[in-house]
Formats: sequence, structure tokens, C-alpha cells
Amino acid sequence: MTRRDQLTIAGIIALLAFSIVAVGLVTGGSASSDGTTANSIEMPGDGMDAGEDVLCLELDADGDTEFIVRTTYDLNDAGERMEFEEMQEEDASEKAKDEHRKYVKSLAEDVQGNTDREMAVTDTEMTSWTAGDEGIIVISVTWEGLAEVNGGEVQVKEPFNSGYETDDEVMIVGPTGYEVTSAHPEMDEEQDESVSWEGVSNDEFEVTFESADDREPIEPQQTTTMGLVVMLFTGIGVVLAAVLKDRYGSFISR
Repeated sequence: MTRRDQLTIAGIIALLAFSIVAVGLVTGGSASSDGTTANSIEMPGDGMDAGEDVLCLELDADGDTEFIVRTTYDLNDAGERMEFEEMQEEDASEKAKDEHRKYVKSLAEDVQGNTDREMAVTDTEMTSWTAGDEGIIVISVTWEGLAEVNGGEVQVKEPFNSGYETDDEVMIVGPTGYEVTSAHPEMDEEQDESVSWEGVSNDEFEVTFESADDREPIEPQQTTTMGLVVMLFTGIGVVLAAVLKDRYGSFISR
């Protein structure tokens, strides 16, 4: 074997190695076809500052909203500890759920009158747990029709524009795959798909989330996996043909 043949074969081996690595990078590093990610926001109480009471609105793309209230109890305080323990009893928890549902339903009736959107309050749930010296109770209801939907936008104005005020932290979580495009008043914090305020007392409240599918797409500048494979092996075939012709061409032409 001549030195020229050795160099040619080495080049072919290098091309094969490169093709394996390149195909692995393309197939292993590709994103999901829909470009969306799961909502990473957790229920109130997980990952939030200790001692905070929180109102959390978790939005769906159809405008339905989980209206969630988290209340924190200081277990070092005898009165708060007793209140928290009483809430673990079935009668007390059922009463708390019923009172919360009725309260949110009254809010929904006021908001429905101001917006002309049909609303309903359903699916009351309650959970509780302890974390160190704190007892935490979360009560949630589904508020159908709370958010306004316009195409790929979901907008929240209520119940704040109908006079609802709170000194507790307010967190609003957009639907999966949505991003905040505007907020008034200016948010105190924004992370992932959520925004929050340290209390709300504003009758011009407005937050808008927009679907990623409705934002102007960025054209991907990439070669498909199959196209890359075809290009690489076509190049290898050309090199092999040149080697065979150079080495055996005179024999074949006889």
C-alpha cells in the first residue's frame, strides 16, 4: 500500500467518525416539536418565602382559573397552633371549604355583572401540611371564565377591577407555553411563567399572557438529520470512488 493510499484511507475513517458524532449531536440535542415546556410553577407553599400568605391565580388557556389561597400559621404561637390543628378535623375543614367556595362565588357574581362573561365556581379542594415551625393550609376552587381570552392572549383584570383588594402576595401563573407581554401596575417579581405583587389595591389591574404559538416564529437555521447523513455519506462515496478508480482503473479498463 502506497503512502497516498494510507492517507486516503485515514481521511475516510475521519469522515466516518465525524458523521457518527454529527448525527448524534443533531438527534440528541433536538428540541420537542411543539416548542413548549411544562409549567414549572408549584402550588403555593412550595418554594415560597416562609410566613407569607398568598393568593395564587393559575390560568388555563380557556380562561378558567384555579383561585388558590395559602394561609400560614405560626406553630410557636399557642392560639395559631390550636387553630391550625382544629382545621385538620373533618367538620372544620369541610366548613372552611364551604365558606371559601361561597366567598369566591360572591366575588364571581359581582365580576360577572361587570364583565357580561358567564362564570361558575366549582371543585373546592383543601390541603394542609407542616414545614418546620409553620402550619400551611391551601384552599382552592376553579373559577370558570375569570380570565378573558382573545385569540392567543389570556388577560386578567378581575376580580381586582371590581374592587377586590389584598395585602397578601398575589401571584398569577400563565398557561403552559405562555409568556407575560404586559402588566399593570408594574410587577414586583417575574419568573418563568408567573408574575407577582406584594399586595394589590388597584382598580386598573391588567396582566396579559400571550401564547408562544401566536408570536412571530424564528426560522430555524439547521439541517435535518437525514439531510446531514445523506451529505456526509455522499462525500464518503465520492472519495471511495476516486480511490478505486486511481488504484484499479487501469485493470478495469482492460
